Amino acid sequence: MRRTTLITALGAVVLAAGWGPGSAQAASCAKLNEGQEVRLVGQVVEDRFSETYSSGGKPQTGNHKVTRFAMGSLAMRATTCRSDGRWRVLDPVVLTPSYANVSSDGSVPTGATGWGLAPVRVGDRALAMRFVQCQSSSVWGGVRGLLGIPLPGSYVVSLAQLVAGQVAGRVLPQDKTRCAQVVASKVRFRFDRRGTLSLKPVGGSQTSLVTDLGDVKIKKTLTVTARQG
Repeated sequence: MRRTTLITALGAVVLAAGWGPGSAQAASCAKLNEGQEVRLVGQVVEDRFSETYSSGGKPQTGNHKVTRFAMGSLAMRATTCRSDGRWRVLDPVVLTPSYANVSSDGSVPTGATGWGLAPVRVGDRALAMRFVQCQSSSVWGGVRGLLGIPLPGSYVVSLAQLVAGQVAGRVLPQDKTRCAQVVASKVRFRFDRRGTLSLKPVGGSQTSLVTDLGDVKIKKTLTVTARQG
């Protein structure tokens, strides 16, 4: 985990030198608010419990064991521009995805589950992303995995284009890892009078998955929150 964090940080340093809106774009803005960062943070709450039925046929649960673990995060660094009486995000932006249980080379340990928030596309008013669940290819060999999930790191991307086509081949390798989409979501931006960027509450921010093992049930609830900086 320490190595992954270091590589991500170094990637951000390398990209920072070449990042920023073009001079023509900036010149068209009445006001600019630079160097802003917003972050989506995911968490998985796992509830293992037993389920029985009363004589009247009503389900009764008990023996709950609740565990919380990280689901990764997705950060966006951007400059906002006021033009034509409204604020918007300028092109390009820096995206930094970080996943839980996924190493810097994109592998997931056998027996573990990787979780993450993978970017799909950024517009001047919203960010499209998807919640993903990943397993080692040795476990999910028969699963047709999603393509174009970026490796952990930082990427300069242009607006309105698919992220998968802009990450220069730095994607989770299918020979090591397969990922499936749990749910897709679009997060809209909002701006205050000074152009400070924030994220609107994530629609459908809680998604539950239930695994039935007979008398034992496993309910996993995925929750995503937005943070500034």
